[in-house]
Amino acid sequence: MQDVTLYAYDSRGNLTQVTNALGQVTRLGDYDERGKPGSITDANGVTSSLAYTGVDGWLASVSTAGSTTRFDYDAVGQITRVTRGDGSWLSYEYDDARRLVAIGNNLGERLEYDVDTKGNRTAQRIKDASGSLVRQQQWAYDELGRLLRAVGAGGQTRSFAYDLNDNPVGETNPRQFAHSQAFDALDRLVGQSDPLGGKTRLAYDAQDNLTEVKDPRGVTTRYEYDGLGNLTRLVSPDSGTTTFEHDAAGNVIRRTDARGTVTEYRYDALNRLIERHSPSDPSLDVQYRYDLTADGNKGIGRLGSIEGARDSLVYRYDERGNLVEQVRSIRLDQQTLLDRVTYRYDAANQLLEIGYPSGLAIREKGTDLFSLL
Repeated sequence: MQDVTLYAYDSRGNLTQVTNALGQVTRLGDYDERGKPGSITDANGVTSSLAYTGVDGWLASVSTAGSTTRFDYDAVGQITRVTRGDGSWLSYEYDDARRLVAIGNNLGERLEYDVDTKGNRTAQRIKDASGSLVRQQQWAYDELGRLLRAVGAGGQTRSFAYDLNDNPVGETNPRQFAHSQAFDALDRLVGQSDPLGGKTRLAYDAQDNLTEVKDPRGVTTRYEYDGLGNLTRLVSPDSGTTTFEHDAAGNVIRRTDARGTVTEYRYDALNRLIERHSPSDPSLDVQYRYDLTADGNKGIGRLGSIEGARDSLVYRYDERGNLVEQVRSIRLDQQTLLDRVTYRYDAANQLLEIGYPSGLAIREKGTDLFSLL
């Protein structure tokens, strides 16, 4: 295992460089007198510029590949507005106890919260640009701050119960179907009951590893582990016995199922899966490639392709890390068929359009406040 990350510093103790196990480098520079970096350049060579407020040194803006996100604050350092690269914004409002009570946006929509004295949210209201109520939700808590009831806009209620250690032992949905759970003295889940009376039992070893699950049919699945807590053996009446081998980093490198079929796995220095190999049938082999940079692809640190015996998927990314192209190739009878799907984004990295091989383009609606939920 060669999983080593290196850090470099300047004479003032500022972090200037981070090098991962593959030698990919992230650089930080242009530090101000407060020790805050003014630029960060990732392994793809893309530089983000950072600016700070003059007196308090709070992050004021981040600019990457022509898109700038700006932050506004109140007197105590709470963010009051985030303005994205396309000019859209989210605003944040707080009460006197510095608790978030409302979120608004440039479309005029609002998300409002009621908060009790313990800081629990007791109500949530979504309003559209006209101020009309679109959706609401209410919550009730006990004296320990545990959620007791969740009430929807139509009065539908979901209730919850707890044991003396605050473990959730019961839940009843709006149709009055009840689920229950049981925990042992170490707060480990040991039992579950469903509305039809089915019971599931769970057991653990001294290291808290799950060793046994007995389902409502009475079928028992068993799990065995090595000294590091890696799963080495799974015995199931449904799938038989499956064994696992691991490398020094805990990655599964060999899996043998009940039929004796072996699957082997390889990883790179960052513990990313790079190959799935089937010794008995190499046509099932799959390779995973990362960090592809040809033709301007900003693919370092990202999945670049998935390649099988007869087909493959190749991905391309822009400077802000957005997926901009996916190409699928299928090899059939000495021919290679290509399907290309493209993606287009705005300056706030919101998906605007998906282009399909047929020429059909689907335009996406911009993000609204409801997507925050």
